[in-house]
Amino acid sequence: AKSMPKFADNYVDWYETMLHYEQWDSANLACKYVRTSQEPIDLSTTCLARILFYQKKYSEALTGLQIQLKLTPDNPTVLTWAGINAQAIEEWTIAEKYFLEAIQYNKDQNAFLNLYWRLGDCQRAMGKLVAAQRSYKTALTYTTDATYYKELNALIK
Repeated sequence: AKSMPKFADNYVDWYETMLHYEQWDSANLACKYVRTSQEPIDLSTTCLARILFYQKKYSEALTGLQIQLKLTPDNPTVLTWAGINAQAIEEWTIAEKYFLEAIQYNKDQNAFLNLYWRLGDCQRAMGKLVAAQRSYKTALTYTTDATYYKELNALIK
């Protein structure tokens, strides 16, 4: 028999659905319930940051994530979203720092393709072409998808 999902799982699912349909008020409400359901605070911070990201409020999202990082500096999800928001406002050095830290603390092999690819993009934007190529080559080791493989190889050349 399947076990019932945790109380918060229902709110996380609701939240993800509302993000998909760009229903920001409902996503915020779901995020509020995630916060009050005894989930870690960094999950709700990431929820709010993602809403702000999709609303193109990158600086606001980054500020909230940076506050959270003072409490949980080794959280790879918070670090990743901090990097993504810094990248969105072209704060390349800050984004690079967060992606490197996310790589250091991440245990999810599925995240490495995205992290190394984004890291390479930041390094390329800063003119660190050798480092960018190294990051793209590392990203290649985490995919077998032909489309990703082709795109990354194009960036390496």
